[in-house]
Amino acid sequence: MGADRGTAPGLVARLSALEAAADWPALVAAFEAGAGTTPPPPAVLAYLNAALALGDAQRIAAATLVAIRAELPRPRRVLAARRLAGAGYGAEALATLFADPDILRDDGVLTPMGPTLTVVARALPHPALKAAIETAWHRFANLGEPEPRASPFGFAPAPHLSAGGAPGASFAVFHAGGRMADEAEEFARLDAQFRATLAEDRAPWVRVWENVFVNDMGQIWRPDQRLLRTHRWPLLRRSRAAMATAPRLAEAVFAFNEAFNFFHWYAEWLPALAWLPEDREPAIALLEPPRAPGFVQESLDLAFARPPPRVTVGDAVFVERLYMVPAGAPWLTRFEAYRPVLDRIAVAADAEAARAPGPRRIYLSRRGSAARPMANEADVEAALAARGYATARLEDMPLLRQVALLRGAEVVVAPHGAGLAHLLTARPGLSVFELMPVTPAWHAPRFCMARLSRVVGHRHALWLEPAFGAEERWRVEIAPMLAALARFEAEARG
Repeated sequence: MGADRGTAPGLVARLSALEAAADWPALVAAFEAGAGTTPPPPAVLAYLNAALALGDAQRIAAATLVAIRAELPRPRRVLAARRLAGAGYGAEALATLFADPDILRDDGVLTPMGPTLTVVARALPHPALKAAIETAWHRFANLGEPEPRASPFGFAPAPHLSAGGAPGASFAVFHAGGRMADEAEEFARLDAQFRATLAEDRAPWVRVWENVFVNDMGQIWRPDQRLLRTHRWPLLRRSRAAMATAPRLAEAVFAFNEAFNFFHWYAEWLPALAWLPEDREPAIALLEPPRAPGFVQESLDLAFARPPPRVTVGDAVFVERLYMVPAGAPWLTRFEAYRPVLDRIAVAADAEAARAPGPRRIYLSRRGSAARPMANEADVEAALAARGYATARLEDMPLLRQVALLRGAEVVVAPHGAGLAHLLTARPGLSVFELMPVTPAWHAPRFCMARLSRVVGHRHALWLEPAFGAEERWRVEIAPMLAALARFEAEARG
């Protein structure tokens, strides 16, 4: 017997089913008919997502009022505000965020105020209010300005890429229509913005921050507790308490952040270590958080003849000379400066590919992943298999084999995910068809793989689908996706 639709669990189950089917009019009707005066938090978010998907201003206003009045846990209130801000409703996002005093609570561990306030500020049309919010975050987090010193080290000289990126690079967006047309325009704008960034010619540097503390969240601060680097949070209480007994290092390299997943390491921090002198005595230590994934050492072993020693950072460590480098796709504009690291990886991977050649057409599966679950990924795999694509799970193979797999491929289809960081060391000219779950406020972060293709020289296309809910559930419309893939393949051949 199915769940009782008159109960809170029954309503949530009903809305979840309608959300999975992308039946937004029915979801709105079901919520308005059955939510009552105290709707459960998942129902509130589902209603807000549906209103945004419909683009109905009246419904968005109604959903905002529901979110303001609801007793939402802090993470869900933050999520509601971010969704509104990402859709351009800055005032509504701000009202939703500050409707509950719990949002300002300092629990001594983490606070979502930083990224949420900056997302909200970008969506506000009033310059003074936008400036006030940004200033409030700087004061709330006690941010200071770093004072870096010149370093005796540097990257190899290299020419910068043209505004269009590496030779052969291209970008396209496909979708099945509807509101995805607006989303496609936003991704096209991001591509134009990145091409302009590449034209600016940013030269990578190595600088020294003297006498600073570092913790396992990637925060860097001075002895006076002024934060020099953070992403989301004020300085953690446990780190303030650990300052008096912190271990001391004469020098070290900073190369991690709080989101220490494969993409951020392999495509951002690892190439940024290309300047490291391998013959130096003593070798400069590399800081890392506790329980660093195995791919860190695997990649260091591939990239360096003599990998740097690694030092685990806990609540606080004091470093007399902390070497800092810029990391991320905008800094890859002088791509040849990173060749010492990337070429070593490529040579080892090509030997592996020669030993055991892989398929030329690959689908990188994320089936079973808790993040951004695709409802019909098994069907997508079957449809692509019928077109000659072999399904691969990168998690099931060593790092060297992963690199070899991508270097031997001609076409890769993949849902957005960290595994596409391998585009950095794939052979230039790869055709990449990325299945993209689109969520308000996340366009720029999700565009990271297309940026890699620009600097390496791949043909990159996005297939857009809407994603909703706290888990960002989504599904691929297989028939139109396959038609778009066929056009993309034909363009590559012709």
